[in-house]
Amino acid sequence: MVDHLFAANGLARRIVAMSASLIAISHIIRRAPLVSVQPTLYLPLFRSTPDIVCTPLDDTVHININMVWHCRNDKQPLHRFLRTLLCQQQQCRFGDTPAVPGEQNAARHTASG
Repeated sequence: MVDHLFAANGLARRIVAMSASLIAISHIIRRAPLVSVQPTLYLPLFRSTPDIVCTPLDDTVHININMVWHCRNDKQPLHRFLRTLLCQQQQCRFGDTPAVPGEQNAARHTASG
């Protein structure tokens, strides 16, 4: 998504570091002249770090996030409860998702082999 936004403006992204730790990202950008592109969900963490500046990208940038699970768990009560809770929280925050995920009737991708 970010690469498409950059390309539309004649730019290319150069990745020089990656980290699975959000806290490490804060430390990295405090010490190096780098920019990190992060989802809005992480802004409270970055805003709580002194000297870190946060600004939104273009308003047209939307990143899709999907839940993924094995179909054997479709009707498991606890699993369904968790999926429902996640969708409800997403809907409360962003208002653009179904309130209750149904059993997945969409095409399923299975690994063969």
